[in-house]
Amino acid sequence: MKKTLLVFFAMLMCLTVFLVGCDDESSKDAGTNGTPTTLPETIPPPTSEAPASSFGCTHYWMEATCVTPKTCLWCDKTEGAALGHEWRAASSASCYPICEKCYARDYTSPSHYWVDASCDKPKHCLYCGEQEGEPLGVAHTWVDATCKAPKTCSVCGETEGRTAAHTYTKGVCDVCGQKDPTYIPTYGLGETWIVDGQWELTFKTAVHLENDSSGKQVVQISWTAKNLGYTREEYPYDSGELGIDADDLKVYDAETEVGVLDVWSETENGCIIGTKATNEGAWTLNNTSTTIKVYVQQKNSYGVLQKAWFELPVTPMPESDKLNGCTVTVDSDLPKKIDYKTYSGSTQSSCLITEISFEVSGDDLYIYFTGKKTYDSRGSGQSDSCKIGWKLYDSSNNVIESGTTYTTSVATGEGFVNVKDYAWDCIVAGESYRLVLLNVN
Repeated sequence: MKKTLLVFFAMLMCLTVFLVGCDDESSKDAGTNGTPTTLPETIPPPTSEAPASSFGCTHYWMEATCVTPKTCLWCDKTEGAALGHEWRAASSASCYPICEKCYARDYTSPSHYWVDASCDKPKHCLYCGEQEGEPLGVAHTWVDATCKAPKTCSVCGETEGRTAAHTYTKGVCDVCGQKDPTYIPTYGLGETWIVDGQWELTFKTAVHLENDSSGKQVVQISWTAKNLGYTREEYPYDSGELGIDADDLKVYDAETEVGVLDVWSETENGCIIGTKATNEGAWTLNNTSTTIKVYVQQKNSYGVLQKAWFELPVTPMPESDKLNGCTVTVDSDLPKKIDYKTYSGSTQSSCLITEISFEVSGDDLYIYFTGKKTYDSRGSGQSDSCKIGWKLYDSSNNVIESGTTYTTSVATGEGFVNVKDYAWDCIVAGESYRLVLLNVN
């Protein structure tokens, strides 16, 4: 009987020891009733003694980090291994690698972006500023900025500021060769503007004709256009001919004021591919000029606007060209007095003709009168036009044209210059003519 009791107590003690020391997986994850333990929402502060059930520590596990394994907060028991860092390479944000998970820095493996020592700065990291060594210790030797590089020291390569603007010559940068998008080419008299596959344009003459009645300079310009392949038909009735007409030009005098086109002077000739057309027009300028500028713009076959400038010297018209081989004389000595009389025979006004000039265009004769008013019956302060009578005779003494020219409104003592009159459709090339001045009744 005693032996049986001893065996029983021995077994009971063994069972007690086994249960107290039990630390299997179920004890890690379950409470005393075998149900899963729910973690508190906040971590309880550590105490000098770990809370325990009647069977031992109920572990509160902290997940593994880059440097520590999974660890019980209360009893420091560990499981597994630390996760280890995942280093992000150094960059402009930091010269030191950074862990992608815990953001720790590796100060043992910097990756500096070194800038060589300059004349006044030691070798240094562009990002963090760390320095090594000493400056070169000499003065900078600066080279001016260009469109390709800022102001640069030729000794150490250090730069200052920004790149400079392009420097263009005839629309091309002298440094890098880039084309100026705003450039408009400029040509001279006799030079040809070529738009590839579209046209050629050349200005032939810029001739000073006689001044108009107000004394303003009149310049006649002629130009030739050749069609290289222009086919644009802007309107349904267009034939696709190239026509660079006077309306496509703007003429500027020496003071950059725009001249006025004389619509009676212009010719409008178009040309098909492979042919040329010559046009001309006369412009009145506000300021007498020895050089004028002509601005031309014309759309190509694709509707893209093409532009060019022409700078033209203005030459006087030769006398032989003005008369087209004709001879015109005045049958009076100048100056000559011309009277305007009333029906009663009294003189209402008088003028003195001091100069007469002529110009032949086709079969038309232009007559220009210059002089001044010498008398007005109403008084010296009254203004009105002077009347000049004339007849034009041919070499056979036939009257081929006559007329009365009205000057600008002038007072006594005031002059008039190049007042223009016409003899239409009566001039024959090479013929001789005689102009007779007459009083007017």
